[in-house]
Amino acid sequence: MPAPGDLRRCLSALSSDEELSLKLEERISVSSTLPRCRGNLVIAQRYLTSGSLQQAVDWVADRMGCVGRVMPASEESGTLVVCDRWQGFVEGEHNVTSRVASPLVVTVKGGRRPNEAAIAAIEEADVVIMGPGSFCTSTLSALLTGDVGAAVCRCRARRLLILNLANGEKPCAGFRERDFISVLASHLTICSLGETPEIASLRHAPLEATEQLEDGTRVFSANIAAGDGVHHCEQRLARALSKIADIPVRTRQATPLAQTSSAGRSELEQALAHAQDVLDIESARR
Repeated sequence: MPAPGDLRRCLSALSSDEELSLKLEERISVSSTLPRCRGNLVIAQRYLTSGSLQQAVDWVADRMGCVGRVMPASEESGTLVVCDRWQGFVEGEHNVTSRVASPLVVTVKGGRRPNEAAIAAIEEADVVIMGPGSFCTSTLSALLTGDVGAAVCRCRARRLLILNLANGEKPCAGFRERDFISVLASHLTICSLGETPEIASLRHAPLEATEQLEDGTRVFSANIAAGDGVHHCEQRLARALSKIADIPVRTRQATPLAQTSSAGRSELEQALAHAQDVLDIESARR
């Protein structure tokens, strides 16, 4: 099945139930297995039950009171493939993370059947935000799955790349800010079969500013870092995006939070508790 990690993180971020979010992210293990997130195991179990990753994610979201909808790029699993300047072709997320140092071309082998709900959402969007996160294994891998990249190119939405606060990922260790923008633009050009769509980027800086690169790309600067300097501040990021996209900021108090029934919450809590049993069974089989 497609890896559920990024989906789980989105569910946790959009949940209106902080306690369930923490439980979803909790890692558990037994002696003969690597630690696994409870949320990943629950999503996988629901996927096996329903046969649909979208239905599995919706099931968890409904019981967590998520604001907004989380949609996988595809219902099929795929393999990340990177052509590296020094290593040649490298397959698999683990190998990409550990071996790639200068990615030239990124693609996803498999996962060709797109999630039609995700494609429809992109085509109807006002703004398409890419990042922050691991550039190769999260941003580009989702963009290059199925028809996602082509949908991003043909939609009328503004396209914005949020740059990470620091370049701490090994696959792009030598990249500068402009390299991330250039590689994203070149891959979107491939997805659109030759037309380079207009994109912009947002980076952290102490003072607000706007500049235009030689290729016409607009780069917005704003103070969007949290106090630890490692994570983005969601309030500052919201204000910056509001100015760039001309969309008013909705405060948490003004945003109607999704509600979940006590029965639904209890059902998810039982599934999260049962995740330990899944690991115990896996360990016994080994």
